[in-house]
Amino acid sequence: MSWAAENILETVHGRLIQGDPGRNFDRVVIDSRVATPNDLFVALPGRRFDGHKFLQQVAGYGGAGVLVAQGRASEAAGIPWVAEVPETLQALGQLAHLQRRTLRAPVFAIAGSSGKTTTKEMLAHILKERRSTVASIGTQNNAIGVPLTLLRACAEDEVVVVEAGTNHFGELDHLGRMIEPTVSVITGIGPAHLEFFGSLEGVARAKWELIEAMGPVGTAVLNMDDPYLRNAAVGWPGRIVWFGTDRKADILVEPLAEEAWGIRGLINRRYPIRLPLPGQHNLLNAAAAIACAQMAGIEPSEAALALASMIPPRGRLERQIVGGVRFINDAYNANPASARSAVEALLQWAGPNRRFIVFGDMRELGNEGNRYHSELGAWMGQLPIDGLLTLGSLAQHLSCAARASGLSRIWHCNSVDELGGRLGNLLQPGDVVLIKGSRAMQMERVIQCYMSSSTR
Repeated sequence: MSWAAENILETVHGRLIQGDPGRNFDRVVIDSRVATPNDLFVALPGRRFDGHKFLQQVAGYGGAGVLVAQGRASEAAGIPWVAEVPETLQALGQLAHLQRRTLRAPVFAIAGSSGKTTTKEMLAHILKERRSTVASIGTQNNAIGVPLTLLRACAEDEVVVVEAGTNHFGELDHLGRMIEPTVSVITGIGPAHLEFFGSLEGVARAKWELIEAMGPVGTAVLNMDDPYLRNAAVGWPGRIVWFGTDRKADILVEPLAEEAWGIRGLINRRYPIRLPLPGQHNLLNAAAAIACAQMAGIEPSEAALALASMIPPRGRLERQIVGGVRFINDAYNANPASARSAVEALLQWAGPNRRFIVFGDMRELGNEGNRYHSELGAWMGQLPIDGLLTLGSLAQHLSCAARASGLSRIWHCNSVDELGGRLGNLLQPGDVVLIKGSRAMQMERVIQCYMSSSTR
């Protein structure tokens, strides 16, 4: 897409400070390091990085045009085309929506309390060998990441896949109106971001914003196993495609067996599926991806077969072997539902080997944080686990409840280094270790600390 300055200014309600009102730009970018003389750089504000601080770097790369916040045009000295806008983040979203209006391809938006990134990766994996596809990179699912995905798409693309996240009411409404999905997926409702949503009913209302923003002209792809989604869908006038283990589901998934390499199942009682991921919950993610792929013209049998070769996204049941010890890194984020799924995957994958859990705080659970950790700990305490190591003030409630439920080998640690050292003394080849915790805990560091500890 060629970006005409006139269209840009009209879309973002901008005021041209200097430069040719008739010029065109090739791309919209937010990284000063990649800006070229034909790009439009949007200077985004931020707590850690303010794009306005890099305007001179943009100038040094040969010019380009820039959008700056009101009152900050003087910082763009040396750049030939400068426009002021009320808010640069808002302007980025407005440009992304303008780009969306040029797309002929179906646009799939994927949301949910857990599983949305894995589902997005599954769908992208199915599509990319068969269709010209643009998909969200990593976890670019917020007010910056969603626009960047849309801005990478062009009229020649055949499918666009956008991951959409939220931790506040109104966020998915805003993103949904920007994306204008052809198909909206909700993987499930779970106790995530309760600090902001208050209850599971609140989480369901927040996720349903994506469906309402799409409107009944689009198709909703929903998890039939989730009672909150079934309730939310009552009276919805648009088309719904259900996936799940319920026999009434349009895309029915039946787990068959957990094996060393992953899990095996059956789609619609006809199509075998083999996932290189542990955990029955990933079969539900696969069913959602297959439902979407079918709407993109790919048969369920072909989609199911394609998933056998997918590579798990980083930090999501990612497997790593260190000195004969098998780690399951599921530390990208955590909530009570995803934690239970991860523990079940550990039990199924470990077989007769010793099983250990390294668990950090689950954040953003509001006033219910202590209760959710205690409930999870009470459940873990009754499982065949050979050791539980915890980190964080909330996780301490989990370890206490696990001990009260009968698990004796528990260590609460005060740092990641202490966790790594403790594991260095505990583990032996063949052991299987699950690492889980919220993003803020950065629990993936445990593996590095273990490697340092075990090689001293």
